[in-house]
Amino acid sequence: MADSAQYQEALLNNLRKLTAVAFNLFRKHQLFGGIKSEPVLKGIGKSPQDFAADALTEFLATRDRYPKAKSEVEIFAIAVTILKRDFLDAVSRNHAYLRSKDGAEGEIENFSVPDGDHPSSQFDAEDLARKFYRFADGKQDLKDLIDAAAMLSTKQREILKRSDLADLLGISVEEVTRKNNRLNYRFHAEDES
Repeated sequence: MADSAQYQEALLNNLRKLTAVAFNLFRKHQLFGGIKSEPVLKGIGKSPQDFAADALTEFLATRDRYPKAKSEVEIFAIAVTILKRDFLDAVSRNHAYLRSKDGAEGEIENFSVPDGDHPSSQFDAEDLARKFYRFADGKQDLKDLIDAAAMLSTKQREILKRSDLADLLGISVEEVTRKNNRLNYRFHAEDES
């Protein structure tokens, strides 16, 4: 059943249920900041979704320890145990979430990101791009896409969009998508998991 469609569906169902368990743990420990705020554990920045995903990831990374956990219910039972253990470790008496102070109203909006024109951002972009060149397989058009993505990601504050890359490279969004798919294929082909 490992890596089958049924197994993947069981993992997705368990992720949904684990997220609900994590939300209940946040509620039980009164960790919701209010109606308008996101439920994030201050000091470590983990949300209920993060705790759920981390628990399921830890189960998958160590699933050889649990050879009998094959059904959705058995996987859920182990993942809940992992989730609760991680959560209790995070909310222990001396943990960062108790020592962290909330920012003043509007403080986050006034936080300034270093200017993209700063000389160090050029080195950051080059370093970032170099890490991904191996997935370009020597193809210059893919290296150009990697360079553009690295440069834009270090300069702009917004989320990087394919249209931004297309504008910078002077190509269509569809062409950016095709090149990105080629890079993704090579990236995932190298990843043995």
